[in-house]
Order: sequence, then structure tokens, then C-alpha cells
Amino acid sequence: DMVDLHVAALITRQTIESQKTEILLVRHHRRGRTYAVLPGGKVENGETIEQAFIREIREESGLDVTFGSLVFVADMIAPGGLRHVLNLIFHGSVAGGQLLTTLQDSPSHVELGDRAYFVPLSRLAQENLYPPIAAYIEGAFANNFDGGTQYLGNIWKEFENSEK
Repeated sequence: DMVDLHVAALITRQTIESQKTEILLVRHHRRGRTYAVLPGGKVENGETIEQAFIREIREESGLDVTFGSLVFVADMIAPGGLRHVLNLIFHGSVAGGQLLTTLQDSPSHVELGDRAYFVPLSRLAQENLYPPIAAYIEGAFANNFDGGTQYLGNIWKEFENSEK
């Protein structure tokens, strides 16, 4: 079995009125659960990481984004090694496009009820973020991404399969 290579994005914008930093998340509804993920997905064969990053964000949010620095590298290894995803998490910012109000507008295969939305960084800890890396994200923002790239280890969390 191969390791799946995924890109994910820390896409930020400043709100005009309050100058607060907001971060882009995608809300998922799966198996009776609702949780948030960073936008992103699988790098396709023949595609560069940058191309995958830009394509995935456009598909999931409707936004055009800039490709920034690599902030986190993380393994997600399911118990028994049944699934192994290597996640590369890059910083980026909004360059254009329109945030999709519903992902039914999206041309991709996104499931019904998924939705991209911005949340203030100060509220990130209250979102049901999967995998649970809100504290790492807050830390990266706190030191203005000056900490280089951090390796987070295996961040798999039993979550999706716990109600089978």
C-alpha cells in the first residue's frame, strides 16, 4: 500500500472592519458527525504540490489563493497501518475568487452539506477541528510563521470510525 500525499491550507484573510485574522475551514458532515477540516486534499499523479494546493482550495471554496510557506508536516496513520496519509500544510492568502455559499455550486465531487467558511483565529479552538491541531495553528500565527516548518508526528485520531 502506498502513502497518500495530501496538501492542506492555512488560508487567512484580514477583516476590513476589525483587522482580525480569519482562517478558512470546510465543514464536513460524515456518518452523523459534523466537524471542520482545513481545506485541501490529495495530490494527483503528475501534479505539483503547488498545483494541487491551488486546485483543491478553488474546488472546495471558490477562492483563488497564493501558495505560501510550508508550516506543518504531519502523518496520519490509522491503527494497523490500514491507511497512511502524509499531510503537507502550507500557509496561503486569498488572491481572488468568490467564496461559495454552498458547495453544491462547486464543480467537484464535494458531498452535499459541506461548506467553506471563515472563522476568526480567536474562535478556532471552539471549532470541532479534525485532526485536532488548533493549538499548533495558533502557535504558528503567534510567532508570525517564523518558527520554520514543524513536524507534528502522527496526528491520527480515532474519530470517524468510533461509531461503526
